[in-house]
Amino acid sequence: MWATSEYPRRLRDEQLALQRRHTARGGGQLKILAEIGDLVGMYNFVTHERMHDSLVKNIERVKNSTAPTRRYPMRSLDRVTVGRKKQDGLKSCALGPAYNLEEQVEIRFEDMIEICDYSNNRSFLRVGKEIRRYVMGTPMGEPGSCAKANGVCLDDELNADAEREIRYGDSERNLSLAFVDDKHIRVAYDDILWSRESAQEYLEVLRNYSAPLVMETEILGLANDFIETATIYPDCDGNVVYTEHKRRDFDGTSSRIGKGSVQGTADMQIATGTGTFMRIIDNSSYEHDAAVSIAREMYEMAEGAGLSRKMVFGALKALHGLRNTGPRGKKMRGFIKRYERIIHILFDGFFFK
Repeated sequence: MWATSEYPRRLRDEQLALQRRHTARGGGQLKILAEIGDLVGMYNFVTHERMHDSLVKNIERVKNSTAPTRRYPMRSLDRVTVGRKKQDGLKSCALGPAYNLEEQVEIRFEDMIEICDYSNNRSFLRVGKEIRRYVMGTPMGEPGSCAKANGVCLDDELNADAEREIRYGDSERNLSLAFVDDKHIRVAYDDILWSRESAQEYLEVLRNYSAPLVMETEILGLANDFIETATIYPDCDGNVVYTEHKRRDFDGTSSRIGKGSVQGTADMQIATGTGTFMRIIDNSSYEHDAAVSIAREMYEMAEGAGLSRKMVFGALKALHGLRNTGPRGKKMRGFIKRYERIIHILFDGFFFK
């Protein structure tokens, strides 16, 4: 429910609220011990049973929860309400039935569980000319994949917070932020009530997810390569940071792009290529890095997967015709207008290097 641009404001507001509470009980100026990382194992080793169990546990947590405006748990709760449009945001969400069915949609908990199990049992992917079924790992590319990954992580994170609260009563110092398998652990400390050593101890608990999940930490001063994006700290202090997306060499046969000879999949492959180019532009700090990455991706599509030149450049040309009239659409059209010729030259250069 939060746009990426809102994260800094959200983190600031939460820290200010915690500082007010901490000062009232005699605490000092809060500092933050932080660690950024990425979870490994989410998309290939997590079982479908665990996804089911995490969803059920999280539903029970909601039903047993309380809030300042709601004194008692809602153990009879059987649904949540969300807005019909993405832009409706949090204001249209509620625990319980909808108050306006024209603007809201009710989602029953039993339907959530059924949809989760159904999609796990019926998720397929194409590898070359073969069709295979997912038997383990969060299914990639389906509408619920992010929600399943978030649910599995949230189960572990809330367990850690609950244990911390029982032992020390200070779980509120956890100001971490997470999105799917990307983790930004933030634990507050001061020089009076909360020591740095206790913050480090809490951080270690938060970074240790249950098997098979393993958090790989980004190390300041190094280029940190994860699944598709590299984060670079050129000044070694973390004050300057930029990212590159899919900027990698390729040689041989592609193991991740569908072969171009599969009948009836041309439109899908072109659309997939265009989507990949858009993600490269979104996730690259600098446009010139994005241009190089797109040219490399196009080379792998042609040389490694056997897609025709017409299909490869059709995927690139589709950036011109995006119907999105918002900032993202304008960004894509502006990029391709500036860099299309350069990408053509780079693409031909990879073939004749």
